[in-house]
Amino acid sequence: MRLLPSVKSALPLLLLLGTGTGQTPPGQTTPAGRVCVAHDFGAPKTTVPTISEDAIWNLDPGLLAEGPDGSIYSTSPTGGKHLRGSIWRYDPATRQYQVVYDFPVGDTTGSGPRSGLVAAKDAGGRPTGTFYGTAYGGGRWGVGTVFRYQAGAAKPQVLYHFRNGIMTGLVPRDCPTPTTCRYSGRQRADGAAGYPISAPVVTSDGTVYGVTGYSNNQGFGVFYQLGGGEEGLTAVCLFDYRMLGDRDLKGFVCHPRVFGARTISLGNDGRTLYGTTTGGYGSIWSSTGSGIQVLHEFKLTDGTKPLNIIQASNGNLFGTTLAGGEIGAGTVFRFSTVNNSLQTLTAFKADYKLGSWLPGLNPVAGLVERLDTLNNEPSQTVYSLYGAAKFGGRGGRGTIYRMGLSGGDVQVVHHFPNGWKESGRSPIGTLMLHSGGAIYGTTYQGGEYDGGVLWRLTGLGLPDIPNWTVMPKFTVGAIATDAAGKPVRDNLLTVRTGVCAYQVIDPKTNQPVCAGGTWEGVKFEAVNCHNPHFVQFISREEIMTGTTPLQWRSGTTPLGYQLTTNPSSPVWDIDVGRSTAADAFWENAPANPVIRGPAMLTNLDNPTMFAADTLKLGIDTDTRRATFRTYLYCDCELKRLVQWSKEKVGRALPVTRVHSMTLPTAADQAFIDGLVKAQGFVPVT
Repeated sequence: MRLLPSVKSALPLLLLLGTGTGQTPPGQTTPAGRVCVAHDFGAPKTTVPTISEDAIWNLDPGLLAEGPDGSIYSTSPTGGKHLRGSIWRYDPATRQYQVVYDFPVGDTTGSGPRSGLVAAKDAGGRPTGTFYGTAYGGGRWGVGTVFRYQAGAAKPQVLYHFRNGIMTGLVPRDCPTPTTCRYSGRQRADGAAGYPISAPVVTSDGTVYGVTGYSNNQGFGVFYQLGGGEEGLTAVCLFDYRMLGDRDLKGFVCHPRVFGARTISLGNDGRTLYGTTTGGYGSIWSSTGSGIQVLHEFKLTDGTKPLNIIQASNGNLFGTTLAGGEIGAGTVFRFSTVNNSLQTLTAFKADYKLGSWLPGLNPVAGLVERLDTLNNEPSQTVYSLYGAAKFGGRGGRGTIYRMGLSGGDVQVVHHFPNGWKESGRSPIGTLMLHSGGAIYGTTYQGGEYDGGVLWRLTGLGLPDIPNWTVMPKFTVGAIATDAAGKPVRDNLLTVRTGVCAYQVIDPKTNQPVCAGGTWEGVKFEAVNCHNPHFVQFISREEIMTGTTPLQWRSGTTPLGYQLTTNPSSPVWDIDVGRSTAADAFWENAPANPVIRGPAMLTNLDNPTMFAADTLKLGIDTDTRRATFRTYLYCDCELKRLVQWSKEKVGRALPVTRVHSMTLPTAADQAFIDGLVKAQGFVPVT
């Protein structure tokens, strides 16, 4: 059924005419990941449309955490009823979203939580439903808190109110004489932390560690452990080299050159801690809970301002730097825990084979590792790193990228568009691998309300999608009418017939005509549909005309589709070639004339009406029919079903009929899932 034979027949005429918009076969490719918007942040109140009580503007690092039921939890630094931030929950199974807590004004819980949440886990590594996070401001002293939130609870529990050097209310513990009391070095160190950005981590023995970006109201920071101290926090060390001159605090200094604590993460053993600092060019460090070991200090040429770090399955550490590298656009690095050496895996720069755009600029979002099944073949697996850059890409507003653990070329999986109403822009939040296999992340801006989005990436490890170097130029055609004579058109989808994808200018009339003769193509135009995709199924049959009763030919078509021999039980095939595409999405089939956009998708079909058998028996009299179900997805939700057919009787011209466009049902999704999985393709969901 595929278009390839027709494409081949059109190309010689294009070259012969030497005019118009001659089509070039696909030369560029894009990795076949697919992004959907799970939620648009900032939805207005229905009662007061100009006011929103939703989460908005998720800032770094914005960790996403999975609960026991598969729901995703995180925080927003602003938005909510009081504009002081919120805790929110999203259920991927039901696509239901809710704000579960609004940080209040007249309360000391905190405000502006930028950290996101980290999930506590049991001995088997399963989330318990308890989450930890930090608020950047608010609290008793106005400089932030550490809190714990239990899924389903009405509000979080504050575990510690940061002081940022404010010692009010504490009794001095160092009294050399009864009249010369002062705060001890331990008291001053424990009270130094303030303004946390990073969420804490929970080790396998239940100990909670974290870092703050400030200490004593300066941008140096504290590495802390919850528990101990007078109010429940113990400073492990201070990232403040100035304190080397203070006799009471010099023993608490983490390192004489390392300052500006940024993030902290937990190693694979459940005990070792890894972190980053951004002072100067920045550093990465490790700890087992008492002091730190500096692993690497950056030099600008290998990156500057490391924003995150993870330990991968092979034991190596991976992270990104905000800037530095070859042209200052940022890097992805690997640190070997065996050789204690750092290697720059990629320094972002323009790849002029792809275009003038950068594959990434300022890779702020934290990395995540995933085991990819390549080409949907179970025997082909590889571990990949996924990350997101705040800027760069075709739209200049960020990308999602993929690369191997050993480096190599960066593949851009998704380009975030510049249009703010489309699919989000400027991804900042750390990526999360969900137990269902999808990767989730957030953007700072964009989406329907320009409050950012929660996005989902699926279809990973698939073959690359071909991109036409010159976009198809479709003829206009006519809006299709259904069996009742109603135009097949609404706010999401328009179906046209009598269309071809390869328009040229007739040199005699100077009018556009269809290259290769008149094609009876069917065009599907999806608009106002974020991240659209088509899934199409075909049922082929060939009827021996003149037989009584009617008889159906058996076997397969030249393109490999099995013929239907019982019309009451049609044989359906997923309408992409298994040898050329492992992705069930129809517009990803090679040589398929497609124009893509984040909120629009145009695709054309012109099924070739081959006779079933190689001897062409009955070619003068047989009826050959192809019946189709074309489904439209918008943001991973099934939105439309178009049923149509093409029929050819003997040597007569084929006739295309569009029977209906309807709203799909749960049965349609079950139909899709069953056939896609049974025929060896990656599930749509």
